[in-house]
Amino acid sequence: MELDKFNNNEFDLAELIKVIWKKKISIIVLSIVISIFNVFYALSLANVYTSDAVLAPNDDTQSNMTVFSDIGGLASLAGIDVGSSSSASDYNVTIRSLSSRQFLKDFIEERDLFLDIFAVSSYDLDTGKTEYDPTLYDVEKAQWVRKIQKPYLPKPSAYEVRETLLERLTIDKDNKTGFLFLTYTHANPNFAKYILDSLIVDINIYMKNRDIAFYERVSSSLLEAVRVEIDKNLIKSIYSLLESNEKKLAIAKASNEYALKIIDQPIVPEKKSYPFRSKMVIIMSLLGGIFSTIFFVIYDHIKKIGGIRKILEFLK
Repeated sequence: MELDKFNNNEFDLAELIKVIWKKKISIIVLSIVISIFNVFYALSLANVYTSDAVLAPNDDTQSNMTVFSDIGGLASLAGIDVGSSSSASDYNVTIRSLSSRQFLKDFIEERDLFLDIFAVSSYDLDTGKTEYDPTLYDVEKAQWVRKIQKPYLPKPSAYEVRETLLERLTIDKDNKTGFLFLTYTHANPNFAKYILDSLIVDINIYMKNRDIAFYERVSSSLLEAVRVEIDKNLIKSIYSLLESNEKKLAIAKASNEYALKIIDQPIVPEKKSYPFRSKMVIIMSLLGGIFSTIFFVIYDHIKKIGGIRKILEFLK
């Protein structure tokens, strides 16, 4: 009989409204408590700001080997494999390099970005003071204090910092226009801009140095080929190839925006990108009211059927 009573115990909409009305005071009180908690939670969140930039491939200086293909198989005769690179593929390599382990490792270490990427908790716009997570870094002692198991150390490695950096860095290429959109989000709006500015400078240097090293190897190989070659026509062609390569080398050394040129440069963001506290409080308070109502309806229903003990007996 008890099981039949449990199985058949249902209530209609009118009874549901009756239960809600009966528990209205409890529902309101719990909703207010949840709302107050939501307000404190929203206020505890630090503001974050997003800086952005728009870039494009620098077609005037992008590394490409079409000059070698114009001379036919001469490069191969000279013992040089120049491949079939194009500006499009070099552009993709540049984009991929922006998030690569080696590039970002060097970027983080050379600029000493460990602390401001990994341990910042908040930033005060009025005072310009940066607060750091005390569980990670002790400002007074100027040392890392995070508790971590080996092989990790209290001070995070460049690879750990890279992962944190990538969580707030977006790299988005528009396949139709070819434009590259970079954004970085941080508690300090000045630092957000600094990161993008630095990334643009460093990736251009990184790609430029890579190609300069290649052009220098090509020139060295061509000069060596001239020394051992006896065919005057071939020597003349090799010098032509060498001249073209030296022009590319000179352009690479002189260019600042070697791989990527700035279309829209990063700025210090004036408006926060997160959190939207008023929206958070409203949405979470509504959810709190719904939760409170459901909780007391279920609680009342459990009491009506005989309590938790009856439910456990039924489940057995």
